[in-house]
Amino acid sequence: MYLTFDWDDVEQDEPLVQTALQELQHRFGVGCVWYRISSSGEGIHVIIANLSWNSSLGKMEITPVSYTHLRAHETDS
Repeated sequence: MYLTFDWDDVEQDEPLVQTALQELQHRFGVGCVWYRISSSGEGIHVIIANLSWNSSLGKMEITPVSYTHLRAHETDS
């Protein structure tokens, strides 16, 4: 299972959005926080996952961050 969420009515360059994305990277690690502009173009879609190269398939692959990894950050502040 991936941790995903949509954040509506924001733009990626807004200071609040940048601060929140930086905080997620701080908590989950660089390379675990990914986002894209939502299909409506009026917000962003965020996923917490690992991106890695799958050599047998010859492509990049998104894999979920482990449950243990997510739980470890619940007590961080």
